[in-house]
Amino acid sequence: MIGALQQKRMFKWEWLFLLGYAFCWAFALYRGVGWLAETLQYLAIGLPAMYILLFQKRMLIPLLIMLIPLSVSTNIGGGFAMNFPSEGLTALLMVLLVTRAFLHPVIHTAILKHPIVILLLIELFWMLLSSTLANQPEVGFKRSLVRFSYIAVFVVMLAQWFESPRKRMLLFVLYAMGAVWPIINGMLFHARFGFTPNTSYWMPKPFFNDHTIYGASLAFVIPALLIFSFNMRFLNLLRWQKIGLVILTLLFLVAEFFSYSRAAWVSLVAAGLFAILIRMRVKLWMLISLLVLLSTVFFANQNAIIETIRRNESVSNKGDLSDHILSVANVQSDASNLERINRWNCAMRMAEERPILGFGPGSYQFEYGRFQIRADMTKISTFSGNRGHAHSEFFNALSETGFPGALLMLIVMFAVIGFGLNSIYRTRDKEQRLIVLAALLGLITFYVHGFFNAFIDSDKMALLIFGSMAILVATDVYAPQKQTIRAVIDKT
Repeated sequence: MIGALQQKRMFKWEWLFLLGYAFCWAFALYRGVGWLAETLQYLAIGLPAMYILLFQKRMLIPLLIMLIPLSVSTNIGGGFAMNFPSEGLTALLMVLLVTRAFLHPVIHTAILKHPIVILLLIELFWMLLSSTLANQPEVGFKRSLVRFSYIAVFVVMLAQWFESPRKRMLLFVLYAMGAVWPIINGMLFHARFGFTPNTSYWMPKPFFNDHTIYGASLAFVIPALLIFSFNMRFLNLLRWQKIGLVILTLLFLVAEFFSYSRAAWVSLVAAGLFAILIRMRVKLWMLISLLVLLSTVFFANQNAIIETIRRNESVSNKGDLSDHILSVANVQSDASNLERINRWNCAMRMAEERPILGFGPGSYQFEYGRFQIRADMTKISTFSGNRGHAHSEFFNALSETGFPGALLMLIVMFAVIGFGLNSIYRTRDKEQRLIVLAALLGLITFYVHGFFNAFIDSDKMALLIFGSMAILVATDVYAPQKQTIRAVIDKT
């Protein structure tokens, strides 16, 4: 009797939350209500999280994946802000994971012992070590805590959740579904100004800070959507799922074009070329050899190449699409490109001053201003040095964690690519091979994009980056025939 009464009450609470959710979204979509619309939009995102926490805890991970692209930056007082509600859910899952690890170990030990996880933990240890001697150690420890939460939730917990092979595909599908409203919201705003490149800066707000991380996130998911769309017969999808997948793919392609993110476009081209190399069954040592060869050719002919680049005067965001594309190689007059070079030079000077431990994680934005020189500065530079990061994952790591930190980042990158290639070549299950390919090509877009921007500390990208690593870990751990790290090295 009591149990039946409790179920009846729960049923009423479920309906209350669902009705409240629908009510809040209905008002949030009506822009005329001003501050009330913004408040209700936060409630519309937060109510499903409350519902899941109370009634459907097994749905926490799928909910988190869907809510990350929907989360918005919210001031929480004391000068702090958080992405609501994704960062709160991530912190909750991290606490649950750590608590259960002590009280009742539930994590597959093979996941914790996997080389990718070990390398990520070594990189985290170096971040902590660098933080101890930083000018602002509290910033470094905070950034290290965020990185730990990403490893714990997006790698370890997701790899455990990915024990069921079909769930690995959900990382990209659920993220894409969550991104539908931010895309539509941005496109409606963009349409009011004729889809001009200048408007793309503000178009993704409030869900994404700017068009670069918006374009990078879309670019990460697009290879997966294309792979799934062109291989539906191997994925055993229902008719409505096939239709939905095609619609999602087209929506993402259109949104990526109108993001006007040049680095994202370049990363997609690179992912396509990498897919061709995979078809040719390229090995990791071949890729490293190719990179060394290309670097040698560049440095041998750098004067001629630089002179050719200098003749390019196309400027981004002037309103002309051809100029916007050609401006990728303009280091003569394009302020965006010149400012990147300024930031990279600052990072190298910072690394020269502190080559071993760097200035500490998260410190670049507070330190780089005094390392600028007049010859490098542009019209968008600032003497106070308060405008963001080094515009490169590598240079950011170089300045903040020194040469060892940058080297560790490269080791993680090549290890991930090596394991990805190995999984693709040895996995006999067609469906799982496609999912691993989707994860690896997504990571390639990030690594290429990471040369021009630094987004690994944003949960919008971190979920995709570390979640794709979790797919590689899960595929390796739960494979019918597991191989040692030596076997992986020998094969790649």
